[in-house]
Amino acid sequence: MGKPVRYAQQETQAIPTLQNGIQGSQHTAPAPAKQRDETYRSREDYDEIEYLRLRMEKLKAFRGMSTDKLCEIYLSYKKSMLENVTISQRAIAYLKNLIAYTKRNKTEYCPEHLQVCYAYEFWLSNLIKIKTKPDFFISLRDHLRKERFLSEKQIIALNNERIKPKGIKEFQFEDFKFSPKYF
Repeated sequence: MGKPVRYAQQETQAIPTLQNGIQGSQHTAPAPAKQRDETYRSREDYDEIEYLRLRMEKLKAFRGMSTDKLCEIYLSYKKSMLENVTISQRAIAYLKNLIAYTKRNKTEYCPEHLQVCYAYEFWLSNLIKIKTKPDFFISLRDHLRKERFLSEKQIIALNNERIKPKGIKEFQFEDFKFSPKYF
C-alpha cells in the first residue's frame, strides 16, 4: 500500500450573489468541509466513497440503506473530512468487497441500481414540490423508498402525469433492471 493521500489544505469556491446568479462571482471563501470530498474524484477509491455517500447521505430515507458497519465507516469518513486525512484502507477494502457482493448477489443494492433510485427520487421530489395535488407522486416516492423499485404500470402512470421538459427522456421500466423484482 502506498502512502495515504492528504486532502488539499485550503480550497476556495465562488460565492453566488443575486446579481450574477450561480455562475459565480469574484468573491471567494474557504470551501466547507463537506465539499472537500471533491478531492476524492481523482482518487482510486472514489467509487467506494461515492457508494458510501449514496447509501448514507443521498438515500438515507430509503429502507435498508444503513447498517452498523456502514455507519461506523461513514462516521470515520466524516471525521476524516474534518481532520483533512484519509479513511483507513480497511474501510475502503470493506466497501470494495461490499460493492462486488451487491453486484453478484444483491443487485438491488448495487451502485447502478441505487443511482437509478436516487434519480427517480430526485424527479419525484421535484414533482411533489410543483404539483398542486401531489398525492400520486408522494405515494410513488414512498413506494420507491420502501421497495427500491417501481413497477412498469407505475412508471407508465408517472410518464402520463409528469411534466415533460424538452430533452428529458421518459422514465423507462428497464431502468430498474438491477432489481430482482424486474424479472
